Parts: sequence; structure tokens; C-alpha cells
Amino acid sequence: MAQVSMNTQKVSTSLTDKPKKSREKCGECSKVVKSEEKAIQCELCEIWFHSSCQYVDDDQYHALEADSRKNTPILHWFCIYCNKSAVKLMSGLVKLQRQMDDIQEELAKSTSRLSKVEAGVFTPDMNGSIIKLVDDKGTDIRDGMRKDYLEMQKRRNNIIVYNLKESSDVETDGRKEYDSRALADLFYSKIGVPRSVEPKAFYRLGNREANDRGAKSRPIKVILSNEWEKQQLLNRFMDVKRGEISDVGDVHIGHDQTKWEQLEYKKLKEELIRRKQNGESDLVIRDLQIRKRVRNWSGTNA
Repeated sequence: MAQVSMNTQKVSTSLTDKPKKSREKCGECSKVVKSEEKAIQCELCEIWFHSSCQYVDDDQYHALEADSRKNTPILHWFCIYCNKSAVKLMSGLVKLQRQMDDIQEELAKSTSRLSKVEAGVFTPDMNGSIIKLVDDKGTDIRDGMRKDYLEMQKRRNNIIVYNLKESSDVETDGRKEYDSRALADLFYSKIGVPRSVEPKAFYRLGNREANDRGAKSRPIKVILSNEWEKQQLLNRFMDVKRGEISDVGDVHIGHDQTKWEQLEYKKLKEELIRRKQNGESDLVIRDLQIRKRVRNWSGTNA
């Protein structure tokens, strides 16, 4: 706030920093500001100026002088060099104060609500919402786990064969016969599993129309009699795939995974890549876990 020292004509912006007689130099003309001269101190940079050097006319000066004599001055004055910055500063301070007021208000509300919760005081609406939320979430989780488990059990004897050439026969029976011969050749001739391992059923996944437009062959779901046959076929396939001479080409065989298993497998695969990049070796994904590869007595991978 602008203020006048009682025994001078200098207008100061500070109640505590009284102007020192004949010691301050004008920030504009660099001449000493004398006690009898009209001078004003900038509220921001705290430099004294002759009023005439800052283009402050007599009416403006007297208004500042009168305001400085009040118990609570309300007028501010900034030199022409600080004025723009001062306006931004004051505007920012006002906004900051408003934000602080809003924060204090929200904090008070939150503190009140927290005190009620800590004391076990819940409104009927709060109790109802919490009970419904817990029941709904609990039911969703239980139902989801049950569905995943049942789906995994339903698929536990299945395998998926990828990239096995698909017939272009327009007749369903012709395509079925082609796939039957192709699977028999893959399982018994190329992979070498016993003839006792015989599929109970098999069918292509997806729409055949996509294949007619030149897309790659659709995967085949193969349903086996039990998990032992499934694991025997998978193990033998991996041995052949890793062998020096492999006759299976780009064919791949994998588990019939649920959506949840697919997501988990994707995460594990990313982790496996990171760990191998960090120098770990002989790691494989088994039963949705990353494990060390076990080698049997013959030196082949198990």
C-alpha cells in the first residue's frame, strides 16, 4: 500500500520501511531524491522515483498521499517497469487464494466424512451402496472364476493345430476327409505318436469364407480321449520340432486355451523374452508358469 512518511513528501509503499532522508536515488534519473521533493516508492521493486519521472501528476500523487495516511491504505502503486509483472502477480495471487479456499473447503468436507467412517457412522445410503457393491463384485468374481474353471476343464483334452493346409473342396464331406488324412499323416508319420492316440473329433475354427479369399488355413481343434494322450502328442511334437531334421514345416500344435489363459500366456511370454534378454537360459512356459527346461536321460528336452 502506498504511504507517505509524515515529515516528508515521499510516498512509500511500506509501513515499516520509512524513506531515509536524502539517501535514495531516483530509479529513472539517478539523482538523489530529496525530502522536500515529490517521490514514490514502487511496491514491487522497492525503488524510489521522482513522481515526475514516472509521469504521476499532482492529483494522482495527492491521492496516493492521502491514502497512505489511512490506518488501512488500499491503493497500490508500481513503477512503469514493474507494472505489467505486478498485474500478473496480483492476478495469480487472487486465483491462488481462491484455489486455496476451495481446497480448504473440500478438505474440511473430507475430514468430516473420514471422521464419520472411522467412527463407524454410515448413512443408510452409504450402507446400501457398500453392501450392493460388495455383493455385485463378489458375485462377478465367483461367477467368473467358476466359468473359467469349467471352460478349462472342458478344453483339457483338446489341442489346436495351426497352419495345416486346408482343402479348397466346396463339399463339407470332402474337406472333412482331407483334414482326417492330413491329421493322420501329421500325427503318425511325421510326429510318430502311437496309433492308439486317436482323435475323438476335430473341426476347423472360424469361417471358411475367409479362407476362400486367400487367407491362411484355419486352425483345427482336435479333441482327444484324455490328458495323457494330449500331453504325449505335445511332447513328441516338440521333440520333432526341435530336432535336426523336422518334417512338420511351419505347423504348430498348442493347448486349447481359454481367453483368460491366452491373456496369462501373453504376459508370461513377454516376461520370458525379458528374462532371456537378461541372460537366463533353458526357460520354458509349462502349466502357465515359467520353469527351467528339464532334460531326460537321453539328453532330449522334456
